[in-house]
Amino acid sequence: MRADQAETSPGLRFAWAGGLLLALVAAGCELLDFGTEPAREDPVTDDRIQDFDPNAPAPPPVPRPEPVLAPELAPEPEVDGGAAPGPGPGAEPAAPPDAAEPPRERPACSLLLTGSLRNQARLVELAFDPGAGKYTAQASADLAGVELVAVGAGAVYVTSGKRLLRLGSHLEVTASLDLEAAPAALAADDRRVVVAVGGSLVVLDPDLAVQGQCPLECGSRNACHGILLHQDLALALDDEDRLACVFRVDLASPREPKVLDRIRFTSANTHLQLQWVEPARERWTVLVSGSSSSGSAQKLASYPLDLGSKLLGEQTLGVFPRGKPARSDRLLVATSRPPWLAVVQDPKGKLHLASFAPGAKGIALKRLLPLDRGAPRGPAARVLLAGEGSCALVVVSSPPELRVMTTAPKPRQVLRQDLSGLLSQVTAMAPLGPTTERCPALEPLKGPGR
Repeated sequence: MRADQAETSPGLRFAWAGGLLLALVAAGCELLDFGTEPAREDPVTDDRIQDFDPNAPAPPPVPRPEPVLAPELAPEPEVDGGAAPGPGPGAEPAAPPDAAEPPRERPACSLLLTGSLRNQARLVELAFDPGAGKYTAQASADLAGVELVAVGAGAVYVTSGKRLLRLGSHLEVTASLDLEAAPAALAADDRRVVVAVGGSLVVLDPDLAVQGQCPLECGSRNACHGILLHQDLALALDDEDRLACVFRVDLASPREPKVLDRIRFTSANTHLQLQWVEPARERWTVLVSGSSSSGSAQKLASYPLDLGSKLLGEQTLGVFPRGKPARSDRLLVATSRPPWLAVVQDPKGKLHLASFAPGAKGIALKRLLPLDRGAPRGPAARVLLAGEGSCALVVVSSPPELRVMTTAPKPRQVLRQDLSGLLSQVTAMAPLGPTTERCPALEPLKGPGR
């Protein structure tokens, strides 16, 4: 099961400065040109980073980011035989087995939510209770400044200020690592943890021992805000400066991660909003948004998953002129792998669960169910989505509520639950427990909530 999120501020986070020319056509507006640099026809034959505008003047040199880890946290040299080193000195060892509670098995389709309650940062684990007909709290923890969350290798990883924490099955801290800056993005799988901090991508093992790092050079701030792991690749998004870049990073050698490609978007006010991969078609797609004084637009750019950055296709999803009614749905959040589910906002501002089927000519969004509410507003407003099989879980941050829906055989909502007693605001969601084709909440409910 996967979880994805989108920030809306309002509706979506469009905070770009400058101007992006939006010409008008017969319907009142013309598609935005996001300034993607033209793709090269020749394949990548060396390790150099590619830029996609050979005719543009060379940008000023970007200083190499300072090391993001304290010297004592640098990767240890390999020992005889190439064996992996033990946890680095910055990682706190787990508690002895006799001092720790026995691991707790998580129910299928349980959820971890991060947010706040009475101005206190909080994590809450939820599982569906068939008797009560709703999700109930299984465990909770109050941790200051919790922002990012990822699940991998049977553990939960969260960021708290400048610290990266590993949590056990009772949400207890089992290891921690101090960083020199607050992480900007976090991802994990069964083999590794990857964190973006201080302009670099840092690779760690599941025990938070540092393996290696590489710089991600885009603009002056180098603030990667999204990481998607696929096999031995890290796909990273960075649009926190005047430039917007996407990176393909090779993680096959964790001690020597290497940037294989950098693709730059040269137009101002560009936001790299979402990304997903299509393993069957070996395709990587990025949702690119742009804005100007005339309005905004959304566009898809697709690239091959293997080495090489030739643009495979582009598709404009919608144009939203300022001061005029929109004529298309706005994509807020989507799953990063099948099942292909999304949450869209219609021209009247209402939210809908939707599906989409990627194809050679792009995607077609299809509304499945209305959520009977508008998009959340405010600087921390979010819509969160997870999907597995025929089950869709949607969390709206403010006021916080959970929706459980099934997409087969006929789309319907089976649960709508107010979460305000657990969290006053939700910032992130991560599915926990074993994945199943059906969520327990999809079975006939014995309590309220249909």
